Amino acid sequence: MVVSVALVMAAAGCGDGPGGNLTGPTVVLGGAETNPGGGATIGYVQDIKPVLDADCVECHGPRRREHNVDLSTYQNVLRNLTPGNANSNLIRQSGRNGAMYRYWRGDAAAKADLVRRWVVEFQARENR
Repeated sequence: MVVSVALVMAAAGCGDGPGGNLTGPTVVLGGAETNPGGGATIGYVQDIKPVLDADCVECHGPRRREHNVDLSTYQNVLRNLTPGNANSNLIRQSGRNGAMYRYWRGDAAAKADLVRRWVVEFQARENR
């Protein structure tokens, strides 16, 4: 008999950004899903959507689809990336040398890295 036990420990409400503490410890036992690079898992609903809603959807949403880009839903965001691909349009445009990087509010480097990690390391998963 194989018993699979997963214990996930994540700091909550630490105020380290939209997803809480993104570098909090994750402990996985018994063949449960592995977290690439350590830290808490990143999901669209919990971590990415709040950032895109705050910084991107005003111009790239259902009312204004600048450059025909709508980032207001998970399905629409997936049209701008390939899970696992660091060369995805969303990463290139929002990264340090991208045209949209300057529009990040607050810590642009942290937000660009969060999006990159979500796409590349977490395969653009919808939920944690």
